[in-house]
Amino acid sequence: MVVTHDVELAFDCADRVVVLREGRIHLEGDPMSVLGDPLLTEAGVEPSTMHRLSLGLGLDPPVRAVDELEEQLRARGGPTQ
Repeated sequence: MVVTHDVELAFDCADRVVVLREGRIHLEGDPMSVLGDPLLTEAGVEPSTMHRLSLGLGLDPPVRAVDELEEQLRARGGPTQ
């Protein structure tokens, strides 16, 4: 178990994420479902940079790591360098 305010770390390394709001569980689940939940911002948490980038590029499902992003871009025939 790791307790952190570092969203990038939590969502890159965790299999399960719990988001607290005012000392109570606000969201709980696998990182990708929690990142996609609109309730996340109610807890004052912004999605990770990689998640926002994935959504901006229209990747579904969003990727968690740079190597996954490269893989997706290659599959789409896009630049990876």
